[in-house]
Amino acid sequence: MNRLYSVVWNHSLNLFQVTSELVHSTVTNKKSTNKKKSTSFLTKKLRITLLFQSIIISTSANAIDLGLTASLADVIAQINAINAQIVNLSTQITQTNTNLVTTNNSLTTLSTTVGGLSTTTAKLTTDLANTNANITTTNTNLGNLTGTVTGLNNTVTGLNTTVGGLSTTTATLTTDLASTNANLASTNTNLTNLTGTVTGLNNIVTGLDTSVGGLSTTTATLATDLATTNANLATTNTNLTNLTGTVTGLNNTVTGLNTTVDGLSTTTATLTTDLANTNANVATTNTNLSNLAEAMTSLSGVNTSLITDLTSIQDNLAIINTNVTGLTDTVNDLSNLTTTLNTNLQLTDATLATTNNELVTVKTDLSGLTGTVNGLNTSFNTIDSSITGINGNLSGLTLRTNALEESISTTDESLASILATMNDLNNVTGDYSSLVSAIAGINLTTTQLSNDIAATNSGVSLLSDNVSAISANVAVLDTANVNLSAGLVQANANIVDTNLRVDNLVTEVGSVSQDLLGITPALDVINTSIVIDPINSSIAIGIGDGITGPIATATGESSLAIGGNAQALGTGATAIGTGAIAAAVNTLALGEGANAQGDFSTAIGTRSEASTMFSIAIGEESKALGEATIALGLMAKANGNNSLVLGNNTLTTLEAVNSVAIGAGSVADRQNVISFGAGTNAASLALGLPATRILANVSAGTQLTDAVNVQQLLEYQTHYFSVNPVPEKDPALIQCGFLSGPDTDNYCNTGATGDNATAIGISSTAYGQDALAIGNSSSAFGVASLGVGLNSKAEGNNSVAFGNQAQSSGENSIAVGYQSKALGEYAVTLGANATIDSTSQNSIAIGLNARANQGSTSAVAIGNAATVENGVVNGVALGSGSISTENNTVSFGNANLKRRIMWVDNGIENFDAVNVLQLYGSKDNAILMQNKNVNLFTLDQRVTSLEGGSGGSGGGTGGGAGSSPFFIANTNSSNATATGANSVAAGGGASASGNNAVALGEGSVANRDNSVSIGSVGNERQITNVAAGTNATDAVNKGQLDTSIGNIKNEFITSLQDCKTSGDCNVTITQDNPYVKVTPKSGSQDAKAIGSGSVSLGGNSEALAEGSIAIGEGSKVANNATNSVAIGQNSVADRANTFSVGSKGNERIIANVARGVDKYDAVNLEQFNEGINNLKFDTDSKLNDLRNDLENKTDKLAAGIASSMAMSGIPQAFAPGTGSFGMGVAGYDDKGAVAFGISTITTDGHWSTKIQGSTNTEGEFGGSFGVGYHW
Repeated sequence: MNRLYSVVWNHSLNLFQVTSELVHSTVTNKKSTNKKKSTSFLTKKLRITLLFQSIIISTSANAIDLGLTASLADVIAQINAINAQIVNLSTQITQTNTNLVTTNNSLTTLSTTVGGLSTTTAKLTTDLANTNANITTTNTNLGNLTGTVTGLNNTVTGLNTTVGGLSTTTATLTTDLASTNANLASTNTNLTNLTGTVTGLNNIVTGLDTSVGGLSTTTATLATDLATTNANLATTNTNLTNLTGTVTGLNNTVTGLNTTVDGLSTTTATLTTDLANTNANVATTNTNLSNLAEAMTSLSGVNTSLITDLTSIQDNLAIINTNVTGLTDTVNDLSNLTTTLNTNLQLTDATLATTNNELVTVKTDLSGLTGTVNGLNTSFNTIDSSITGINGNLSGLTLRTNALEESISTTDESLASILATMNDLNNVTGDYSSLVSAIAGINLTTTQLSNDIAATNSGVSLLSDNVSAISANVAVLDTANVNLSAGLVQANANIVDTNLRVDNLVTEVGSVSQDLLGITPALDVINTSIVIDPINSSIAIGIGDGITGPIATATGESSLAIGGNAQALGTGATAIGTGAIAAAVNTLALGEGANAQGDFSTAIGTRSEASTMFSIAIGEESKALGEATIALGLMAKANGNNSLVLGNNTLTTLEAVNSVAIGAGSVADRQNVISFGAGTNAASLALGLPATRILANVSAGTQLTDAVNVQQLLEYQTHYFSVNPVPEKDPALIQCGFLSGPDTDNYCNTGATGDNATAIGISSTAYGQDALAIGNSSSAFGVASLGVGLNSKAEGNNSVAFGNQAQSSGENSIAVGYQSKALGEYAVTLGANATIDSTSQNSIAIGLNARANQGSTSAVAIGNAATVENGVVNGVALGSGSISTENNTVSFGNANLKRRIMWVDNGIENFDAVNVLQLYGSKDNAILMQNKNVNLFTLDQRVTSLEGGSGGSGGGTGGGAGSSPFFIANTNSSNATATGANSVAAGGGASASGNNAVALGEGSVANRDNSVSIGSVGNERQITNVAAGTNATDAVNKGQLDTSIGNIKNEFITSLQDCKTSGDCNVTITQDNPYVKVTPKSGSQDAKAIGSGSVSLGGNSEALAEGSIAIGEGSKVANNATNSVAIGQNSVADRANTFSVGSKGNERIIANVARGVDKYDAVNLEQFNEGINNLKFDTDSKLNDLRNDLENKTDKLAAGIASSMAMSGIPQAFAPGTGSFGMGVAGYDDKGAVAFGISTITTDGHWSTKIQGSTNTEGEFGGSFGVGYHW
């Protein structure tokens, strides 16, 4: 596990800053494993601290403690200077990468050349085999060498010529090699970081080793062959020519090695300079940290700990200085070692020069060839010694490298100590991100040191390659010399040993490189690829495991991508972290898998996502999906446009536009809400279920749209108005405004859905416009309808349902009473279970169970169970049990129930009803046929005299002059009164109240205008001794009456005796035309007038009771029906003081009834309808008054609720010994209120008091005072 430092551009500060993160490495650093484990927690914590501190700096720089600003500014300035160096370093690295490509191509060419060398060696092997054969012959002929020497000298002369040509060829080769060396020198100069190339170089070296190994084998065979051959010198000369070129190449190679060593020295000098600069920067850092320590002494509560931590940091930095000094010494030793190596190589060069001189001696004389060869052997021994020295020096270099590694390990420990100290510093305060950045700058400086050391490693690696080249060239030189087999064997052994040492050196250098990379200041660093696009001003830093890790991509203009597979695709985009993607303009994706897709969006945190324009997602797996949304917290998700979620697992749905969800698990699922609670239907402002929250410390609202607190709400508590639901609502189920189903009980004040509608009571509903529903389960569906009472239903427009289960379905209908039902239009029902059918219009039913049945129109049913039957038009049923079955009739009973109409005034119009008094007056016109010869000519002549009739057989005796059985007078004495204009009252108790009226006789009453009364109701008198009338307006006497009766024409009545004997006759009373005509039915019995003062007229008629009258065929007044009247065929009067016009099942209509004028007069239908309409009007008026009163009460109620809400919203003082003044504003329905309050808490926190007052838009004022005890 390694730590990677990254450079991040801070837009707000306009400079680069340093962050870090943990990464994996494929190279195991055994020496630092335990140290890394011990510091993994600290480094991880430092990573988080550095990351978020850098964010805090960029977004909240102004919030840093002012006491740190001056000191930290110096540190930050130095960091910015280092950042500038990093930018230059990035440019150099880019150039280095280009040079590395060229180097790789050159190495490929070198590999090809080595392959060609192997081919040449194979050919040389063949040639040497031939030489072996020739040498065998030469050995045989050595005894005869004297003659041959001359030829040999000539041959040597030719050899000299050939060598001269070889020199020319060598010169040309030298020129070419010089050019090659120049290119390699340029390449070596640019190689500053060959970590990624070491493996390739190792592979090439391995290939060279293989070739050299094969060459060694060939050389061994050659050595054996050379022991037995001395022939074919011509071929030897050719090989010597090649040998000469090879030696020249060897010289050039050594020269290149010297150049490389010089370059290494230069690199070492540069490293020394960089280390000196590092020391200076560290010293400056120590100074700034000291200033920072002094500035932080003013911080309360952390001074001692902070000073201690800073002291520890200074100590650790001193250790760093010491270690850096040691590292400088080690580098100096390395430089000295390089100088020694250079000296040894110069010795090698001199030795090789000696070898050249020995070869020249061969040209002089064959005899000196052996000596020259021996000298060459000696030279090769010297070369071997030199190579052995090189190997020794390389071993020393390995030891130095090990020492360097140990020093770097010590540096790692020191930096780990700094990490621990920094971790403690982070625990002290979170505002020292600038200090962290400063130390990160130190880390960058140390990183530069690591790069310089890596350059040294590259030089060492190049040295290894050159040594390998020396080995190869020496091997070629060995194969070219016929007599150097022993030296070649030794040389080969040394070369093999050198190769092994070079391999070990490469391995050690690779290990050192890994260690150097692994101990990059304070954190481990793995392979990094940096790509800078100067055209688009973009930077891509790829970080991955091993050598082949993922590469970052920065294609947008001015973009930055840091981390494996990080992608900055848009203009100004920044992607930091493995797999981070910043795809649009000015986007920021920070963290593993962070994804910022929308323009100007920000995604910070592992797998965070900001997919739309201006969206922000901060936190692991947070998602800002809607436009301009903000998601803060672990797995927070903002879907609705312009929404904000804050907290773990918070959510706004797609519908929650402009909404806010605050707190872990909070959900906002509608527009323009603020949710503090969790659940699918979590309510805004913590009113939902489940997991709701209290919004505490809310100040009292002052504007109409401000939130109110509980104190303000309590100030507007409603008084003298309560609802007691049974059973009460379970608080756990309170979900007002967020129910999964409808609010069926109006608990959440949702019962009124119509415009301006009001619903008061449990489960009450008001659906119609301007509707009012009052009471449990009451409902008002129609426009302007009113439903009052349990389960009342006002369904028609402008209808009223008043009472338990009352129902008004028709338009403009009224139902009052338990289960009263006005179902038809304009229907009125008053009374329990009173009912008007839905098809009955304009009808009235008043009384228990009163009904107007189906199809009836303008019907009236008044009384218990009064009924107007189906289809009856204008029917009236008056009284309990009355039934109206015919159109335009008035019923006072039914077939089994008859009633009399009492206190009926005298009828005066043609269609007036008459009272009994008027009926009794008709007895004056009754015909007592005592004599069939009496003629009655007129009934309106004046009464001049009454003469008795002669003889008769009609119902009286013939000789009684002036007597009549129909008139009975009873007198009572009292005072007479005459109150009418021009009235006269004569007699005790007589009364004349009518104008121009005359009352004669004791108790007489004349109460009508222009009337003469000689009695009163029940106290009538006979007028006796009346003269015969002579004028049309005179009264007639009995004599005149009898005469008139006697003049009845014979064709109608022949005689009264005939009627008596036949039992079937007609009676006509007439002057010219019949006024009274009786035609009895066939077989009818005589009329019976049995009761005292009774009258019976008509066949089978019976007047059995006293004062009764029975008129009509079969009419009957029962014995107990005193003072009753039965008129009409089969009419029956069976109760006292009743007037009957029919019988049960044979009822009649009393038609043409005049309007009643006295309180006891009968009324006609017109008057009745007027009365009903007046009743309806009065009822409507009363109900309208009630409605207005209820509306007024509703306004006051709404204002009272608003006052209560405003008082409940006033905040309460909560700290002991404190007080608070608050104000609350609230609105309810269309009413508003404002409240003010003062609250205090005693110093011991036990007692609290509060006084508050309110006023509302209805002009009402209220106040309250409360005292509480807390424990």
